[in-house]
Amino acid sequence: MRLTEKKLRIFAWRFFALQVVTPFTPFVLSDAYFSPEIEKYGLQKLNPKSINLAKTRKMPSLKNPVIFVQVDQLATFCSTILGDIFQPFTLITGKWHLPPLQEDGYTQEILENPFLTEWYSQNQVYSNLPILPFPYGVELTSAPHIWWRMRLRGIFGLGRSGVFVPHVRIHRHLAGSALQTRQELHSLASPSHPIWARFSGIDSLSRPPGIAWIHTDIGNA
Repeated sequence: MRLTEKKLRIFAWRFFALQVVTPFTPFVLSDAYFSPEIEKYGLQKLNPKSINLAKTRKMPSLKNPVIFVQVDQLATFCSTILGDIFQPFTLITGKWHLPPLQEDGYTQEILENPFLTEWYSQNQVYSNLPILPFPYGVELTSAPHIWWRMRLRGIFGLGRSGVFVPHVRIHRHLAGSALQTRQELHSLASPSHPIWARFSGIDSLSRPPGIAWIHTDIGNA
């Protein structure tokens, strides 16, 4: 019975992870990944097609695969995997829990890699790095509740439905680096952005007014 309940829970999480942005969205979007956290929490079925680079160095035969790397594993990624990549790739880094992205030699080594096309990261607070911020989203366990609120808002005309990305609204009082960060996040939140093409049920991305309990982090504040 417990095994059946576990399978049902993973099935539900997989469905909602395709509808709502969560800390594990980078993994959901990936073609390949390097993340002990995914293994630790048994979340491989959120994206069973993604190749685990901890077990094989065979890269996906795609034009520009998305690689998700757990942010505190960048040193290992650089020393054991990066040198075996000989094709253009998009990198997404992040982690459910701390630490955030660090500005160090490993970060610079990846940025200098000739095959890197774009790099997105949760907790990207360094304005001098050409790394685009990636939304942290809501806790995976809260995703079902958020999804149902989305549907009810759409049905009763209380607001548009879609995937929620919190704290990307551009307020009039913003200026400087704060405005620039919001503009980058707002661009990423556009449904037309190519990074979201893998989401099958996406309608739009918005932060619902009045909902302050969405879990986020300083990288998206």
